[in-house]
Amino acid sequence: MKLSKIQLSRKNLEGRWHYLVLVFLLIVSLLLPSPAWADGSFFLSPHVATYEVGSSFTMNLVMGTGGQAINAGQASITYPTDLLEVVSVSRSGSIFTLWPVEPAASGGQISFAGGVPNPGYTGNGGLITSVRFKAKAIGTATVRVSSGQLLLNDGSGTNILTGYGTATYTITEVAPTPTQPTPTEPTPPKPEEKPVVEKPLAPVIYSDSHPEEGVWYSNNNPEFIWDKLSGVTDFSFSFDDQPTTIPDGISEGSDNFYQYFGTKDGIWYFHAKAKNEAGWSETKHFKVQIDITPPLDFDIVFIGETVTKNQTPNIVFETIDETSGLNRYDILVDGRLADSLSARDKKLLYTLYRLYYGTHNIVVRAVDNAGNSTEAAVNFEIVKFYPGTGFRIGSIYLLYSWVLMAQSILIFLIILLLIIVLLRKRQPPEENQVKKQIKKIKEKTKKPKVG
Repeated sequence: MKLSKIQLSRKNLEGRWHYLVLVFLLIVSLLLPSPAWADGSFFLSPHVATYEVGSSFTMNLVMGTGGQAINAGQASITYPTDLLEVVSVSRSGSIFTLWPVEPAASGGQISFAGGVPNPGYTGNGGLITSVRFKAKAIGTATVRVSSGQLLLNDGSGTNILTGYGTATYTITEVAPTPTQPTPTEPTPPKPEEKPVVEKPLAPVIYSDSHPEEGVWYSNNNPEFIWDKLSGVTDFSFSFDDQPTTIPDGISEGSDNFYQYFGTKDGIWYFHAKAKNEAGWSETKHFKVQIDITPPLDFDIVFIGETVTKNQTPNIVFETIDETSGLNRYDILVDGRLADSLSARDKKLLYTLYRLYYGTHNIVVRAVDNAGNSTEAAVNFEIVKFYPGTGFRIGSIYLLYSWVLMAQSILIFLIILLLIIVLLRKRQPPEENQVKKQIKKIKEKTKKPKVG
């Protein structure tokens, strides 16, 4: 089927779109060099929320640069079209001022590519675009940043994006409107009262780097994001090792994202509260457990000599982890995982399964509750015969003790044979005399012949 000129033009534009975006990002990233490198992240706010069918709400895409200057970025955001409908996509208030690809929605995907002139942007919680959704049907809608880039202002266009944001929105049915009884008598209109503004709820805190509060992580750069409700103008937050700290009430700004770097091992708490025109909310706390240090070094003790005839040898090992604690020991025999022991067993003596003759390498890997590990190794050889006890002829191994025994038997047989030969050659005198007498008797008893 032939394509019209309009269809051909549209296909050509679609083919050039990705090329133009990449060219733009490369040109912008080369404007000014910066000497450092750090992680960057996209975040969707609110992170978790519940809405009724038919209602509309706004989702913001924000970013954090990890303390470094970026000057360009692009991303694609996916959403379920059966549950959500995009009403509008806005770049009002965005930190980007250059737009080779305007933010737009099509077929369940929102795409953009933008940039900012020198000296670039550095910060956390920088707004990129706002999307107005309408809830279409009951269900759980997952919106996620499926792909993207954040390019450093370093002259090379280094991509530092490592965090892709995700948001979950629960769509519920519309609550029934209570029916009002018809008044029997008309009531005079009441004067309109000014609504009373209440203090905001404590912000709900999330962490993409340390999502579960009771789990240890080998990551000492925790990042936090929290919900920003309507009317909230400021946040106050702090980070320490105390579970109930209240932030000082000094505003840290209106951004709802922050990341700490180089945190020491241990249990830490992030505290945040929000402010509107009525005042400060209660404080919300979020715990993170950090351990980037592996278990202590240790040795494997091989029971007996490392050259042995025992095909089920024993080894002894033990270590500790000072922060998150040991989780397990992995036993590797000749490069293959042979067993995994829980650290709760406290079993120091381990018997290896029946091994073949030859040289073997045993590695014990101690793993802590954050996934850090330390390894120890030992080599040994299993033999049929100990070295120096014999010699090999082809594929046959002969013990020296066997050879000595064979030599002894051979010498004994030779001596016995010589004795027999000597005995046969020597006739005793008595035996010869008896034989002569018997011969004479036989001659006398012979009768003379008659002529």
